[in-house]
Amino acid sequence: MSNVAIYYVLEQEQEYEEAVLEIETVINKINMNIKGVYIDNNMKNHEFLKLLNEDLSSIELMLLNKDIENEFDRALINELSRTENFEIKYFNELL
Repeated sequence: MSNVAIYYVLEQEQEYEEAVLEIETVINKINMNIKGVYIDNNMKNHEFLKLLNEDLSSIELMLLNKDIENEFDRALINELSRTENFEIKYFNELL
């Protein structure tokens, strides 16, 4: 079974409960081992930094609810996906 990490950025004014329901929907559609779920507030990246400190070589897939807006963070995760050999997909590709 493949390992997946999920990173979710809340929309402005979005409640955590709504995000959790959306994440649950995605989890129910995939048959993968969830290594972690990271949820950040809009324009914050505390959970993103925690995610980057995980052993990303142990995952095959990173699921994002939307494109990472910060250009540096986006370039960083794209480079990590190449060096750690994991794929990046978006929720809308699975729903």
